[in-house]
Amino acid sequence: MISVALYSVDIYDPRALPGSPVMLRQEKTRLILNQFEPIANILKKSPKGVPEAVQVRIYVKGAQGLLPKSEGTGRLNPFLRISTEGCYSELPASRQGNYGINDHSNTKTNTLSPDFYKLYLLDCEFPNRATLHIQLMNQGFILSDMIGETFVDLADRWYNSKWRANMDTGDIPSECRTLFNPSCNMAQGKLEVTIHMYKQAEAASFDFLPIAREMPKPWELRIVIWDCEKVMTDLMDQEPKKKPDLFFAVEFQCSDSDKRDTIFPNKKLQETEVYYDAKSGRAEFNYRFKYPVLVPCVMPRLKVRVYERSWIGVNNYLAEAIVDIEAIFQAAAMSGERTERERKEIKLCHPDFPKQCRGTVGMELLLITAEYAEEFPAGYARDEPNRDPYLPPVNVEGMTMAEWIIKILTQVLVGILALGLIAGLLYLVVIYVTK
Repeated sequence: MISVALYSVDIYDPRALPGSPVMLRQEKTRLILNQFEPIANILKKSPKGVPEAVQVRIYVKGAQGLLPKSEGTGRLNPFLRISTEGCYSELPASRQGNYGINDHSNTKTNTLSPDFYKLYLLDCEFPNRATLHIQLMNQGFILSDMIGETFVDLADRWYNSKWRANMDTGDIPSECRTLFNPSCNMAQGKLEVTIHMYKQAEAASFDFLPIAREMPKPWELRIVIWDCEKVMTDLMDQEPKKKPDLFFAVEFQCSDSDKRDTIFPNKKLQETEVYYDAKSGRAEFNYRFKYPVLVPCVMPRLKVRVYERSWIGVNNYLAEAIVDIEAIFQAAAMSGERTERERKEIKLCHPDFPKQCRGTVGMELLLITAEYAEEFPAGYARDEPNRDPYLPPVNVEGMTMAEWIIKILTQVLVGILALGLIAGLLYLVVIYVTK
């Protein structure tokens, strides 16, 4: 399976007071960054008295997890302000260049997860301007205020031989930069960026990366529920049932917008058959679900729930698992080909017992293009064409079909008798009151 390489670097407020928690975390970050060549060696490598001119390309995809405002809806109107700075920024620049961008014309409105998908070009000079300063701003009604910022030491990268080698091969991953605000010690969110640098005289010979967001295409998500083990039924101080009737409900969820909000208006729910008399919480299903989806997709996930079938009233909710499937969607978007996740045992939990495993479910995922799904179709459950993978018939232990039918009819009869008894009691109450 293909995955996107990402690494995160936490940047803290450089103006924090010495000895404060923020300053301590900043010093820890510096220890990591100092794995690169010491900045003191930069002057030795530059021609005497001649700053080295470099073009910086900042590819900004978007921000995630921004903190809402307390008033109103809490949403923000983010835009970017980017500049190259340094310890000698108060001196006159050795040449004219583009050292700052205030992109308020590209403001995203009413969102906590803005998508930018934009390339910014800036100039920098070593050692004059060796720090990239990225600010995420909030456009107010009259004035703008800063949401958060991050600083990137460009010189540490430029004079590191390994980074330069990766730059030559184009193997520079995205970064999820943590945003901080001087007025608050709490992280304000993350900004996903990719940074490339080239010598100013040679920059024109290097192609730009594609940054435009890819339009979603129709795919098909296939999910197989194989079986479950040790599903617990002892809820509400009840005695655990030795042979419960179990079934699973699988809900595919995603956001139908490009805002990456923590809401899932796009929901699709499917259920398995009921497995009767699941001894010790073990049941076999061999059941296939199929969902039409879009790739790329915003925050795709699965909510997998297990229930005990009840013939009187509502079914008993036993446990669930939230399965993040964004990685398989990202891999499919990158490769454009069939992507799968092999069978895995997923732990089931209950909100009242968050640290307790309430059972496991065996699942398998397959994501294919709509064209592939049309050429190689597969049926729901175990219907034909039963393939990719083949799902064998369910092996029911200890019960024949006749026993199944008798059990169902018995439960239905008990339900009818219970409803009749309740109706009779209500009739008596009405007669007594009306006398």
